Amino acid sequence: MIYVLGYRDIQFRMLRLAVVAVLVGLSVAYPTGPPVDQAGLCEHMEPTGHINNNSVMYDVQPQPLPYEMLTSTVGACFNKSRTVTIMFNTTKKDWYFEGFFAQVVKGSDNTKNYGTFEAIAGDDYTAAIKCFNNEKSAIAQKKKAHFWSRKFTWTAPSDLEEDVKLRFTMVKNVRTFWVAQTEPLTYKADCADAATPLPDAQIEPSGSHEDGGDDTSKASSNIVPALLVTMATLLFATLLP
Repeated sequence: MIYVLGYRDIQFRMLRLAVVAVLVGLSVAYPTGPPVDQAGLCEHMEPTGHINNNSVMYDVQPQPLPYEMLTSTVGACFNKSRTVTIMFNTTKKDWYFEGFFAQVVKGSDNTKNYGTFEAIAGDDYTAAIKCFNNEKSAIAQKKKAHFWSRKFTWTAPSDLEEDVKLRFTMVKNVRTFWVAQTEPLTYKADCADAATPLPDAQIEPSGSHEDGGDDTSKASSNIVPALLVTMATLLFATLLP
């Protein structure tokens, strides 16, 4: 038997699709940190939900990374059970970042990480997170803001005596991001602290700085009204005879 949809049925289904579209549009990015419960995310470290109005993922940036990694030890060294303070810092004027995601890996194996992370005491914008079923084995932002720098600690395992690398993704906004960048962390039995302590991390509330860029909040504010107009139009259409 063939079931033929009536005019009202078609209108109702179109309205439901519009509602779904609005909900999808509201989840274009994750300002409160990466959704690490999604399969494969800890391995590929690619941002989720960074799509344009045609539902196409924005490309990873080819230009040089405008951020640097600084450490509290000489030459980014560590030794057994050593706690190293790590800092991401912008190197380019007006190039804040809104998100980051970092973990420590060995060689080319991106299916396992090492050590544990902690946010600096009093930092409400950063949180250690779980990857590869290991608690506090990665770290990321947990609130939306414009970061000029972020600082956190990494503690090496008690049995690690090999060079490793910090693997990280940096997100400036919904369109601009760099995926799975790496910086070396060098094992050294006599690792020493750097002579100069790392500066305090710099931050400003999201939206207080305007540089002509299109951050995540601007992208959301453009998408949502358009989707709401679409939904309202379809709702009006259901009222027509």
